[in-house]
This record gives sequence, C-alpha cells and structure tokens, in this order.
Amino acid sequence: GDGPGALRGQVSGRAFRLVLPGAEEVTLDTVINGRVSETGVELSSVVVRGDDLEVSAQGGVTWAGAGEAGEAAEPLGVVVNLRVHGEGRAEALSRLGYLDGELSGPVTSDGRLSWVGGEWAYRSSLRSPRLGWLDLEVADLVGELRFQDRELSVDIGTGRYLDGELSGRIQADFEADGLPIEADIRFVGVSADRLLADRRIPLVGFASRLDGEIDYRCLKQARSRGSGWGQVYVHPMLTAAAGEGLPWTGEAPFTIENGLLASQAILLRAEGQRLWVEGEYDLEDRAGSFDFEVDSHDVGPLAGLLLPYMGGDPEAAWVPLAGHGRGEAHLGLGASGEASVDLRLDLENVRTAELVADRAGGRLRASVGGLEYLNLELSRSGGALLVTGGVHSGTELEGSVAGGDGEVSIVDLDFDAVQWPLGEIRSWRDLELPLEGQVSGRLSLTGDSQEVLGRFDGDVEDALIVGLPVERVAGNVSWDGTTVRLGGVEAEAAAGRARVSGTLDRRTGELHLSSSSPGLRLDLPPLADFFKGRLDGQVSFEAAVGGTSERPEVEAEGRIAHLTVGGRELARQAGIGTPGASGQESSPPTFRLRWDGSKLSGEGQLPGLGTFDGGGSFDGRTLDLTFDVESSEVRALTELASGRDIAALVGRLDGQVRVSGSAASPDTLRWGVALDHLQGELGGLGFEQLEPVVGALEGQRLRLDSFYLGEKTTLSELFMRGEVDLRPGGGYDLDFQGSSDLRWLLPLLKRVTIPPEVRLAGRFEGLGKIVGPLELPRFDGQGELRLEPFVAPLLPQAVEELVARFSFYPDRLELEELSANVGSGGLAVQGRVELPSGEHPLADYRFYAIARNLKLLVPEGWLQEGSAELWLTSSGGRRELEGAVQLRQARYLEELDVGLAQVVERLLERERQEVGPTEEWLTGTFLNLTVEAPDALRVRNRAASLRGDLDLEVRGSLARPVLLGKVDLQPGGTVRYADNEYRLERGLVTFNNPYLSEPVLDLVATSRVRSYEVSLSLSGTPEKLDLSVSSDPPLPELDVMALVTGGRPLDLRARPSLPGSRDDGQLNAEAFLYGQAASAITERVNTLFGFDKFRVDPLSDGSETVSSVRVTVGKRLSKDLFVTYSRDPSTTEQDILEAEWQINPQLTLVFTQNGDGSFSVDALWDRRF
Repeated sequence: GDGPGALRGQVSGRAFRLVLPGAEEVTLDTVINGRVSETGVELSSVVVRGDDLEVSAQGGVTWAGAGEAGEAAEPLGVVVNLRVHGEGRAEALSRLGYLDGELSGPVTSDGRLSWVGGEWAYRSSLRSPRLGWLDLEVADLVGELRFQDRELSVDIGTGRYLDGELSGRIQADFEADGLPIEADIRFVGVSADRLLADRRIPLVGFASRLDGEIDYRCLKQARSRGSGWGQVYVHPMLTAAAGEGLPWTGEAPFTIENGLLASQAILLRAEGQRLWVEGEYDLEDRAGSFDFEVDSHDVGPLAGLLLPYMGGDPEAAWVPLAGHGRGEAHLGLGASGEASVDLRLDLENVRTAELVADRAGGRLRASVGGLEYLNLELSRSGGALLVTGGVHSGTELEGSVAGGDGEVSIVDLDFDAVQWPLGEIRSWRDLELPLEGQVSGRLSLTGDSQEVLGRFDGDVEDALIVGLPVERVAGNVSWDGTTVRLGGVEAEAAAGRARVSGTLDRRTGELHLSSSSPGLRLDLPPLADFFKGRLDGQVSFEAAVGGTSERPEVEAEGRIAHLTVGGRELARQAGIGTPGASGQESSPPTFRLRWDGSKLSGEGQLPGLGTFDGGGSFDGRTLDLTFDVESSEVRALTELASGRDIAALVGRLDGQVRVSGSAASPDTLRWGVALDHLQGELGGLGFEQLEPVVGALEGQRLRLDSFYLGEKTTLSELFMRGEVDLRPGGGYDLDFQGSSDLRWLLPLLKRVTIPPEVRLAGRFEGLGKIVGPLELPRFDGQGELRLEPFVAPLLPQAVEELVARFSFYPDRLELEELSANVGSGGLAVQGRVELPSGEHPLADYRFYAIARNLKLLVPEGWLQEGSAELWLTSSGGRRELEGAVQLRQARYLEELDVGLAQVVERLLERERQEVGPTEEWLTGTFLNLTVEAPDALRVRNRAASLRGDLDLEVRGSLARPVLLGKVDLQPGGTVRYADNEYRLERGLVTFNNPYLSEPVLDLVATSRVRSYEVSLSLSGTPEKLDLSVSSDPPLPELDVMALVTGGRPLDLRARPSLPGSRDDGQLNAEAFLYGQAASAITERVNTLFGFDKFRVDPLSDGSETVSSVRVTVGKRLSKDLFVTYSRDPSTTEQDILEAEWQINPQLTLVFTQNGDGSFSVDALWDRRF
C-alpha cells in the first residue's frame, strides 16, 4: 500500500460465476487493478470478458460508518460508481435472461454503472452497425441504453431500415409479471417492395416509400401475440427507374389484436390506377388473406404485382401487358410460405406478349407453383379465342415423369379459336412451322414437363406460307416430343391448290415430306406478285423432301404451259393436266430442280421465253447460284421487266445470271447479269451489243457496269454505266454517252407531236449523267442535235442546217444555241427551263428568238416576210409571249371572191361567238406583240390590186388574241366587181377595242359605170356597217345599186297601173333580183371557162314580166383590145359584136356590128377635173 490502512494490488479470476439481479448466471474472466483503503476501493482498471462480451471500467466503491465516538453506529453504506466501456453482441442480453432473442448483432456502449441505496442503475450510449430486433434488422443504429428500477429501455435515435430511417423506444419491465415489452417505433422512407419481401409476402411492383409509426405491446414469452396499432403513409419514389413498379400513394391504417394484423381501409392510387385492399395477417403463423379490387386504365404495370402467381413468365399468353378495366383478386398466404391468388378480370383493349384483344374476361386461379385453373375468353373484331385448362406443378402423380427436382408439371390447355391470328399462340410458334394467318379451330396441348403433345385441327385463312400469301390452309397437324405430323395439309389460293403431307422428326430433324399441285396460275396471287401481273400461264409440280432439316434433300419437277406476256401466248404446248392415251399427262416436265442441302441445281425452259441450266451452293441460309440463260424473246423479257410492250422490238440474247446472298433476306440478294450476246431490231433498225452487258441488282441497288449497244447502218451507239437506288427516296446515278440517228429517238419522244407530212432526219449526240429521284429523273450533261433539210408547214422554203446545242443540269435545261436557215433567212433561239421541284411544281422558262428575213404562209392564203425579236417566258404558271415583228411584205396570194352574193352575205351575216374548249397552254399564254409593216401590205390578183401599211399590237391570249392599231390602205388601189373597176380613194381599218378584235372600217371607192361616176362608201363595224352609194350625174340610190350590181340603171318609165297589176317598183325590184341571179351565174361561168367577161342580163318587153335574157361573152385579145359578143336568144336581131380599142388612157374607140348588119364607130373621151 501507499499509506496506513491502504492496500494496492491486482485481483484476477477465471471462470467465476456472476448472477445479476433478475438475470441468469454467467461465467466470466476478470482482471481488477485497484487500491483498498479504509473508505473504499479505488478501481483503476477493471476488465471483464465473457461470451459475446468484453467490458472495461474505471471507478470506485466507497463505504463509511456514520456518527462520532460514543454515538450509536449506523449501518455500513456502499456506493458503486463505475465508468464502463463495453463491446459485444446483443445476444448477451438473452443469455443473461433479460431478453429472449429479440436483439442480435454487434453493440458498442459507453456509460456509467452505479449501485446506490441497494439498486443497480446503468445508462450508456449504444451504437451498432447492425442490430436485430425480433426479425427486424436495423443498420447504423445510434441510441441510448438504460437500466433502472428494474426496467430496461433502448432509445433509438437513428437507424437505417430497408432503405429508410427508424427511431423510437423499446422498453421491458422486469418487475411486472411476464416481462411486458413495449415498442413505439417511427419510420421514414422505408421501401415498400423490400418490406413485403422481408415479411415474405410475395407481392412486387411497389415503387413507393413508407412513412409511419407502430405502437406494439407484448409479453416476453408471447412476442407475436401482442396488440397495438399502426398508421402507414405511402408515397411514390421520386427516383424510380423504368420497370421498378408503380409509384403508389395513399394510407394504410391497421390494428393488431393478439398477433392478428387487420386492415379494412387501405386505398392506394397510382397514375391510371385505384386499388382497394382489405384483409388480415397472423404475425406468428405468417399466414393470412387479402382481397383486392382494382380499377385500372393500364393493367400492364399491375400484372407485375401478381406475376409470381401467374406462372412467373411475363411472356405467357394470360399475363396482360396492356389494357384497361376492372379486376378482383383474393390473395391467400399459407403458414408454410405457400401463396395463391384467385383472379377475375373484365378488361378491354388487352395486349399480352402473345395476344391482342378488344375484350378479355374470365377467371384464373394460380399459385407460385403453377396455373391451377384458367378460363379466359378474348374477342376482337371478327374473331374470338377461348383458353381453358391449366398448368400444374409440384404434383406427384402416378405414372408421371419427374423433373430434375423431383417435381412434374402437368399441361392441359385448349385454345378454341375463330378467326384468330395463329402466330399469337406461342405453343404453335415453338414448332417453327412457316405458317401464319387467321385460324379457326382447336389447338390442344397435353403432357408433362418432359413432353407436351399437341394437335391442331382447323383451317387458316389469309395465310402466309414461307411468306407467300394464300387464301386458306386446311388440315391437321399433330406433334409430340419426337415427331411433327402433317396430315394432308392443303393450301388454296387464287392461283390454285397445293398439298403437303409427311413427318418431321424433332430430335434428328429427319424429313419425309411430299408436295404437289395440279396447276397454279402465274397471273393470280400469290405468284402474280413476283411478276407484277405481267406473266400468265400455268405451272404444276411434284416434289419429294427427304434428308434432315439441317441438310434436306429435295427433288422436284414441273411443267409450265400457256405462258403469256402482255396477252400474247409465247408458245403453244399441251395443257397441264391434259390426259393422254394412257391417262397420264401428255406433256413432259419443262423443269427439274435438285437440292441436297448444300448444292442446288436445275434446268428447264420457260416455253416461248427462254431456257436455263445451272446451279451452285445453297445450304439453306446462303446461296451462290449461276444459271446459263438463253432467249429469243427480247420483246417479252423487256415487257416482263418494265411493263412496257415495245411491239417493234425483236431480238435474242444469251448469257449468265448469278444470284448470291442470304436466303433469309430475299431483299438483300445480289442478282448479277452478264450477257455474252444481245442482238435485235427496233422498228426495222437493227442493234447489237458492242461489249458484253454486265450489271447487278444488290438488294434494292441496281448497278450497271457495262451497257454498250450500237447499230452499224446508222452508226448509232449508246454507252451507260452507274447505279440506280430503288429504295424509297432513292434515285439515279448513271453516266451515259451516245451518238444516235434521229430515227432512234423519235419513237421515244411521245410528248412531241410531229405532223405526219414532216419528214425529219438527223443526228443526236449526248454526254452526261442521269441523276435525281426515281419518280423524277434529271439529266446533267450536254447534247447536240443536227437535222437534215426538211419542209415544215407554213414555211414556203425548206429548213436547212438546223443545229441545237443544249446543256442539262439537275435543276434546269439550257438551250445554248439553236440556229437554222430558211431560204435567204434564218432563225436563232436561246433560253433555259427551270425544272419542277418540290417547292416549285411548275416549270419556269424563258426563251429568246430572233428571225431574219423569214417567210411564213400564215394566215392561210398569205405570204409574209420579215424579221422578229420575241421572248417567251413562264413564271408561276403564267406565260407571256412578247416582242416586235417587222414585216417587209404581207402578200395575199389567192383570188378574191367579190361577187354581190358573197359581199351581201358577208356584210349581213352576224358572227356567232361560242365559247368552246381550248387547251390550257393556249388560254394561259398572254400576248404582248407589236407588228410594223410600212408599205408591206400587198393584194394583187384578178379582183384587186391593193397596198398599204400595218401598225398593230397583239394582246390577249393565244386562244383569243386581240388586235389594236390600224391598217392603212394607200389610195389608188383597184378592186374589180361586175366588170367594173373601182379605184380606192380612202381605206382605213382601225382596231381600238381592248377586249375584242373588232375592225372599224372607213373605205371610199369610185368607178365609172357606163356614163356615170359611181362612189361607194363603207363605214362602221361589221356589226353596224353603214353602206352609202352615189353617182354623177345623180341617180336614185336604187338605180345606183342596180348600176353597180347589174351594169345599168333600172327602167323608171311611168305606166298606168291596172287593178291587180304590179307597179313599177315591183317590176324594177323583179328585174333587179333577176339581174342579181344572172350576176351569180355570170361569176360562176367566168370561173369555170376562163372568160374575161361573161354576163347574163334579164330583158323586159315593157309588160309585167321579164321576157328574155341577154348573154354577153368577152375576151381581152391584148392589153389595148377587148372584144365582146352579145346575143338575145329570143331574136336574131339582137346579136351585137363590139370591139373596144384603147388608144390612150383618155381616148377609146368602140367598133360595133349590130344584129341588122349595120356598123357604127363611137369615140369615148375621158377627162377628169
């Protein structure tokens, strides 16, 4: 020791027994270092070790007696005060007897242990990385442990539980009977899915967090039979990933009575979902049941909640992935962990991994082990499917084959379908048979986990066989674990029928199949789709399939007959199925095919179209085949490929066709063509290849490596190479170069109308590219066209040396130069055309033309010569022709018909204007032209000799041109009418109506008729023409008209009128009309017999009627001598022979021999002033 009455030392002990108050005996090892004095014990170090426990402490134990000497002594008082640090496991409390396994896990504490007044007390901090309470595990716990007054409590400050946080108090009273335990727990952010899994409730798909509190009271020996209450608040997870479940929200209150948890008011909501839940759960037995009602706008996410009870396979036909409607479910949880669900559905617009239905309803009962009962009815437009039966697992049945785990699955399902897609039935898909369509019939599945037997009886409409569409497939197919049997399956399409039967060994792949068809039409579906309806005929075949599915062996032969392209039968052949004398088909096979699983070969002929022979490698997946082909029907092949019949095309070819690529992807196959010989004629023009034709079709890309054709007679040739992308949005990328006689191009220019009387000959040369989209190819390059001389309508002379040079661009066409000579004149044109595009669907263009000394025969009967400068433009659908025309002459070449009948008819008739159909190009092309022709107008013939000036503007459109301006006739011109020559004094035709070509006439002409000076005046429009006549000496207007039309005035001598007789006016009118009739005859005879003069004049004897006519015939013998003979057939005394000799313009001598034999000489002297 270190002083009087003091002792310092160390005490150690092993395996000594310690019994704490209310605790069980434990065995410990102890080491104590300290000092003992008269007042107590100073403990500098205390270390206690035991199972799951190590404690270190420092402190002291004090004792003292009370009172002074002579006073009575007080009882000895002991006080213990230790600072304690402990590390261990919570299970130590159970070994002490304070708990019974409620707590577990590592624990660290720092506190103070005291003994005062006969009572122990302990208070310390508590930390544990993982502390279990009952069967709950709390991580990272920080709290406080207290033991006082025989009560043990744990205050949880923080702790993590199932992704959330936990807090609260757990308290045990050691004084009370049964050691009651109270728990008041609060939690925040607990994972709903993890809580259900922790409680072994097989429900998943809750993307929610739980907040709430639980108040629970129980006895130590009946911890699972306590009572209490709880309130849980459900919140959606803010960071839930896709597929984690539904983010529910709501409340879940519950009560606990004697270990039975119950709730009748759980209402949860999620997007498009409403869920009502009620039920109860036994905490000790871990068994219970819950009833669910759901109103869902999307049942897909809900299916995840019950997936463990629906077989666990989300691809099963009865697991909905989408839809809406209502459902009810009863979830049962067994004491041994088994669970089951009984589900009733009434859904619309349902989709599963296999099925799509407008409506689905029915019932299923399932457990985690299998589908015990199923009755599901689905319907959609035109179809229905009933699925019944079950898939049972974990059942020991006598005679069943046990699975690897000693359990078996029993399958018993029926699919009864009416117009239902066969491909939506998964068990059928597992057979991998190439058949799809709308099925009507029954598919039955029976068996166990080792072998499922199936059978299908029914028909499939709108079916696909190996991708080929057919109308109907009927028959039966059955299978087991080893064999698939096809029992006379017959396919029917518009083209005909085909039948297949036999077996397929599912283990070895061995095949024993046969197929045949009595006749399939090539012009009907599905075969017509291969030839785009351009090929007609019939094909029959017989095929046998052996070997295995990995290496099949196929032998087939068939017959093709009545092959027709474009309605033309190419070759006559005995018909398919036509029996011969022996009852067998009379026609031999036209093709044979053989395939051994690695190589395919074939030969045959397409009657009238060509032959083929060859083969190559084909393993069922990839192929590389080469066939020699020969054909003398180039016309038919061209029509078959392009759909265009070129009747004038004949020829033959031979070469090779090579096809390679993946058979599973027909669209990506590569078709190569190499023609060694190609020769033919087109419209009598022969052609042949100058180099081998080489090209390929790779998927939807056509590549032309060499295409070089020529024609020796005209030295025409064409070379092309490049690519064509046939995919949507694809286009051309071809290079071309050619030199061609025009005869090769004319059949291709369908939109260019060439009059039949025009004979064109010449040559075209071009170089460039063909580019642009498929629907609108464009040229990018340049070309030159040269034409030999030709005669064109409206041109009096041949067109010579026509040369056109132009450049092609993807967006425009430029005419760099077009020049031609026409007689002594010429023509030059330049311009460009902006080609249509998506933004500008109409072509815009502008052309500029210059004509020099050009002669035109327009309008009819005219010859015009002059020069012009014109612009033709089009923009936005509006076209305009503008420019200036200068005429050197406008000459009328035909004879004028100016008889009175024609004049009167033309003057009096009213032109009837009708609106008729016109071409849009004519109505939409507007005019803005000026025409100037000073002293260019000429009319010179037997009837007239006129000249004048033109000064006009042409407006309106090509369909309805409008003239503005004037035509000025020069004075001095002459017009001959009724043997009289009229001299033009004034002549002006004016056009001033901006809406209509309406001439306004102002004409004055004079003539000397017999001894009268006659003047005629025309003014006004054709609709309102004013005609006036006068004479000198003056005569009445009617006499002047008679003088003009008949050559003499009317006889106006007065006669008395008798009752009923006609007056002079009537007689004169009659004579006038007779005279005009005679004038019409006169004009016709002059035209027929070529007389210079022929007249028929009516004669009157003074009575009431015309008594006779006088016939006069005249002929000019020279320019100065004119002879006339006149005769009245009614008498011989009226014959007159007259000769007129014009000595000079002012003096004329007339020699006359009368009918009575007398002669006379008259002198006519003319002087004008």
